[in-house]
Amino acid sequence: MREAHVLRQSKSGLVGLVLAVAMAAGMAVGVAQAADEAKNVIAYRHNVMKGITAHITQIAMVAKGEVSFTGHVAANARAMADAAKTIPDLFPKGTSLDEVPDGNEAKAEIWKDWDKFTAAAKNLEAQATKLAEVAGGGDVAAIGAQLGEVGKACGSCHEPFRKMKQ
Repeated sequence: MREAHVLRQSKSGLVGLVLAVAMAAGMAVGVAQAADEAKNVIAYRHNVMKGITAHITQIAMVAKGEVSFTGHVAANARAMADAAKTIPDLFPKGTSLDEVPDGNEAKAEIWKDWDKFTAAAKNLEAQATKLAEVAGGGDVAAIGAQLGEVGKACGSCHEPFRKMKQ
């Protein structure tokens, strides 16, 4: 008799666990869908871009001799390269300046010339990766020169694809 009672409790506990997992999964799907609203995607990508800018600024401070943290340059450059890999994902259709004007700088040209846009992101990744390699040598002049190449990579995307703030 006691065994039957324990078995019923185990089954009801298992059913409860399955229901809880199913509900959590359903809620997660709802959260994921809400998180992909255009305004949220735009805010997210702005933060990614601000992060890239912060890493560039930190490296520039080293290159200018304002701080001596040459050992940090490679980590900052790798973070930029990692962020660059995500750039195409940050621009799903429906998030252009024409479609969502508030707080948005993404020109429709991104989606009109997607291959050029993704190539620009890959170039940023490549230049940031090279900067991480150059940083290993600790040569501040070489770091500065490669940082210039990273800046050119940023500009090759911003100029055709980003509406500049006025």
